[in-house]
Amino acid sequence: MLRAMAFGARWRELRDVANVSETALTNYLNQLINTFIASKVGELYVVRDPVYRQVILNPFPP
Repeated sequence: MLRAMAFGARWRELRDVANVSETALTNYLNQLINTFIASKVGELYVVRDPVYRQVILNPFPP
């Protein structure tokens, strides 16, 4: 789910990859937003911090 958010993902797309209830997904997204890890830009949920985004996309650097 964080990988999808690193590219920017709609709620529906996150629901499809998260494999959790809609309530759990909403709670998880709210926690990510409240801790400044994620934000909602228009209809997209995105990882705010470029360092977090880089680690999510490339967890094992060469």
